[in-house]
Amino acid sequence: NITLDSLKVPDGLLESYLAAYQTQNPGRKLELEADKSVPLERLLKVWESLTKAGIPIKDVPARIKVSK
Repeated sequence: NITLDSLKVPDGLLESYLAAYQTQNPGRKLELEADKSVPLERLLKVWESLTKAGIPIKDVPARIKVSK
């Protein structure tokens, strides 16, 4: 599942949600927290959505969350 703040993002809509988020929250920083089990392909799609929404990947720190 992908969430933006606490809002669940439906499959295929991440780019539009990110663009709307940036419009509604100018200057607010994003952080990517991926579960360790997330496939690399999924992470690449998130990065692609960030880029398409006009958000430089270098401005979004990423960390891996280890589930217990």
